[in-house]
Amino acid sequence: MIEQSAWREGLPDPSYERIKTTVHNVIVHHSAGSNTDTNYTGIVRNIYIYHTEIRGWSDIGYNYLVAPDGAIFKGRDPGSLEQDNVLGAHFCAANSGTMGICILGTYTEVSPAPESIASLKLLVNWKLGKDSLDPVGTHPHLLNASLPVIAGHRDGCATECPGEILYQSLNGIRYDVQEIFRACGYRAKPVETAIKNSASSVLTISYTAETLSIRFNEGRNWQLKLFDLLGREVYRSNQQGSSDEVILFTDDLATGVYLIKILCNGNVYTDKLICR
Repeated sequence: MIEQSAWREGLPDPSYERIKTTVHNVIVHHSAGSNTDTNYTGIVRNIYIYHTEIRGWSDIGYNYLVAPDGAIFKGRDPGSLEQDNVLGAHFCAANSGTMGICILGTYTEVSPAPESIASLKLLVNWKLGKDSLDPVGTHPHLLNASLPVIAGHRDGCATECPGEILYQSLNGIRYDVQEIFRACGYRAKPVETAIKNSASSVLTISYTAETLSIRFNEGRNWQLKLFDLLGREVYRSNQQGSSDEVILFTDDLATGVYLIKILCNGNVYTDKLICR
């Protein structure tokens, strides 16, 4: 990666108190600049000047920037923090929990260079493997309750970024990253949330790419049912006694959307399950 000391040479260093954030979502951007300018260091320098001197920000907004030739520039200066966990300024004024990656260029009508996409995939895979985040999963965010772990800028607010062509490529990128992720031996940790209409003290639901896990914190009499979008029951599990958790391996289910229905202690809880 290209260090800040290299691309920022001769420009004033940022001076402010950095903030650490725990990343759950990687946000992909495009710079909306030239697709023909090959002075990538100059482009990053100009973005830094624009963010600090025109917008008045403390530093460049992105954690990383990727050039069409695949070069990766370290963006926001982390100071004593980690490059991937320093809070940026790139996601609709709600940056907590996110890491921003900007692909240099404009991708509303053309595709990014294969070299930049290859670097993007490796960079994202490294980050997700480091933090055990699911490449094809979602994690709730203030702006989007089902924000993809690998998301586009427009998934948070009304913007063209990261360009229509790049945005439409993100789903394929997620699955490519998932293949690299698994080949590296990484595993995603569950994303745990309280199920809809339920106090978290009663039950919680957790997802990974391969499993659905429901833990019952109160009560021991429950029934789990799974329905497809045509209303057909595709799975059922009943439990009485000491067990307080059920794990369903979603790899056994066909791709699609399912309704989860749980009866517990006389109450009914529902949620949605997406199998890819």
